Amino acid sequence: MGQIVLKSKAISVAFDMATGCFAVNATPFHLQNANPSLRVNGEPVALVWVLRQKTERSLLFTAENRAGKWHLQFTLKGDALTMQLGGTLKTAQKEVQLVYFADGHVNAEHILALGRSMGGCRAIPLQVKQKQEFTGFYQMLFSKQGTQLQLSYPLCSSFLECFKGTAQKGKVTNLEAGALIRHCSLRKLELAPVTLRVGNGFDLMKEYATENCPTQKKDFSELTTPGWNSWDYYRWTVTEDEVLENAEFIARDKVLSKHIRKIIVDDGWQYAYGEWEANALFPHGMKSLAQRIRKLGMEAGLWVAPLIVEPQARIAQLHPEMLSKGEGGLPAFCWGCMERRGFVLDPTVEASRRFIAETFERLLLYGFTYFKLDFLAGFLNARQFQDKSVPHGRMMDLSIGTVYRTVAGRAKILGCNYLFGGGPNITDAVRVGGDIHSIWETIKGNTISVASMFWANKRLWVNDPDFALCRSQDTANDPDQQR
Repeated sequence: MGQIVLKSKAISVAFDMATGCFAVNATPFHLQNANPSLRVNGEPVALVWVLRQKTERSLLFTAENRAGKWHLQFTLKGDALTMQLGGTLKTAQKEVQLVYFADGHVNAEHILALGRSMGGCRAIPLQVKQKQEFTGFYQMLFSKQGTQLQLSYPLCSSFLECFKGTAQKGKVTNLEAGALIRHCSLRKLELAPVTLRVGNGFDLMKEYATENCPTQKKDFSELTTPGWNSWDYYRWTVTEDEVLENAEFIARDKVLSKHIRKIIVDDGWQYAYGEWEANALFPHGMKSLAQRIRKLGMEAGLWVAPLIVEPQARIAQLHPEMLSKGEGGLPAFCWGCMERRGFVLDPTVEASRRFIAETFERLLLYGFTYFKLDFLAGFLNARQFQDKSVPHGRMMDLSIGTVYRTVAGRAKILGCNYLFGGGPNITDAVRVGGDIHSIWETIKGNTISVASMFWANKRLWVNDPDFALCRSQDTANDPDQQR
């Protein structure tokens, strides 16, 4: 048997039974040499496909090898082509890489690759001669002759699927779509379906947002109110007195007091990551500070990194069972930022989820009603969790979902480093740009990410591009601002 073809007016797929490769034609795009593949513990395992079912709108192939039984299905839904790849392992494995296609080739003029979390989007013009490797998540768009080809996964999935490839002049090579699954005890593995569509890119991205909308319609009006944040100017030097000095100034000012409704204390107030109590720079404690902010007629907000645990925190010293593990099965540093290092809570452990819930119950009682949550993607570098039946794609719901369900109806959440794949149901606002500093390069570098996530704003959550920086004559040339 040679090629087996499935086609609609807009898109077609041709599967070559001799090679196991397939090609997709969606004028003006031609995806060629797409080869489904499987690797178990780093070793390739052959997939020899057998056609099991063919209808006017679908093809179903199966394969069986020493690792298990596998299936690959192509389905036409309107003018979209959807692929579904999965199978059942004979025994659970330490590492499985399951790929819809590897070594694919497609001609294009431009690529838009979405990031996994804030600040990670890339726009790559293919006129440049030098090769550029790229990784994209959720949805990717290739442009050619004024038309876009969109490749997309559902926003929420179990195995954190991605796209990879190499961009060079006029074409993309080594195009890959799939997932690497580590330390998972599940025997049944089903990748999120990947869908290909052709059309106007802006419309395709908005349709993607509609398909991934929250289960309950949200009121976004409260989330667009501006606030003042301590980080950009004070960083870790912030004190109780400086927060109050700024809050009182805003409350007295006729213009600022009408617009700035939140005072947000950022990183630097706590004893340590993982031990969320006031340090010596906040001598009257956070309950007193929240009450004083509220007396000024403003909302009290607080920065928390709920998943990160520094080694001096009590959890690291006394409860290592609450921490995610390295390859050797012991707690291991898997988070780092600005020379700080830490562990990451294991959200599959009930004690960890209880700690998260109790922390935010206490902060709510103090009077904080707005939380900026940071480093939420920290678990990505963790190799093992206690409950290996929980795939990595569920970690956001177990961790940040615990925060959201604890504060629901009593506080709002802004997620920083939030994995967009956590979905719209466990956060209110999401940082889409990377960190902004008082230099032009950071604004220029983040413009692509802020623009590329337009489709999510006020559909899934409120997009937050990071601070708007305002400098007075006294602080515009502050010699300490880049220290």
